[in-house]
Amino acid sequence: MNEGSQVAWHAAQVRRIAGELGNLVPSADWRGPAELQCRLRMIEASDDLQRVARLLEMAAQTPHL
Repeated sequence: MNEGSQVAWHAAQVRRIAGELGNLVPSADWRGPAELQCRLRMIEASDDLQRVARLLEMAAQTPHL
């Protein structure tokens, strides 16, 4: 496995984790500001992981790998 494919594999793993985290966010009614804040943090973390995955995918496509 070359470096580019290793980076692509890591990107896929990060994307999988981001998807799992996004699926953990319940869509039920929230009972207070603390629960809403928790939900928002989980969504932000999932979005951040998606950005990391995109950066890794871009790195995997660079010719120097």
